[in-house]
Amino acid sequence: SPGWHRVTVEYYEKTGNARLFAYWYGPGYPRPDEQYPTGRIVAPAASSATNSAIVNIVAEASDDASGVKRVDFYAHYSGGWHFLDSDFNAPYVFSLDRSAIQDQQVYLAIDVLDNANKLTSDAGGWISFFLDQTPPLVGFGAPSDGQRQGDTRVQLAAYSDDETGVAGTQYFAGYEDGTSDYWHEIG
Repeated sequence: SPGWHRVTVEYYEKTGNARLFAYWYGPGYPRPDEQYPTGRIVAPAASSATNSAIVNIVAEASDDASGVKRVDFYAHYSGGWHFLDSDFNAPYVFSLDRSAIQDQQVYLAIDVLDNANKLTSDAGGWISFFLDQTPPLVGFGAPSDGQRQGDTRVQLAAYSDDETGVAGTQYFAGYEDGTSDYWHEIG
């Protein structure tokens, strides 16, 4: 109701370093920033693989009252966590130049700091993706190069990849069958 009101706050501290906060808000008094900021990495997709020289790490972040001050980007590769950079403006993006990073699984995380200096570490949890610029090894089991195959069956094989594995294979054979195409997909 309008007018002056007495507010009394009582607490008891038995041991330790107790702290007490009292907030009020309304006309002339801004709403207190009580919640920690939130965020998450939206790109690259978790468990994806890329062979790009530049990987754009994209995050989203928000805060309930004071707003987001910055997003800090981190990556774990080559046996340790590395601070990458901070972004102070949405959209929050860091472009990772992976030229000095070997093919491997990389973990990403962000910290979000709001304008009331509340920090959320590993906002949204971490994600991982694969850096993989090495093409998979492929070959034929039989026939060997130049060998004539008497049987109608030909053994085809795709070999494994060093980082991400083989997602799928396509097989083509080149032969004349009266159509305009020489290469035909066979599997």
